Amino acid sequence: MHFYRAALFAPNRALTIASNRFGERNLATFIGYAPALLFAVLSMVGAAMVAKQAFARG
Repeated sequence: MHFYRAALFAPNRALTIASNRFGERNLATFIGYAPALLFAVLSMVGAAMVAKQAFARG
């Protein structure tokens, strides 16, 4: 939940870690973007693990 609040304080709305056309980067940008990136990667890994188990023979 803190990353939603951090996005409000980030000049670039935490859409990217780098500066973009909406504004410069700062600590709030990282706090807003990093958890979303982490959970996106973990979701893809989890989906791949479920798919692997679904197609496993046994």
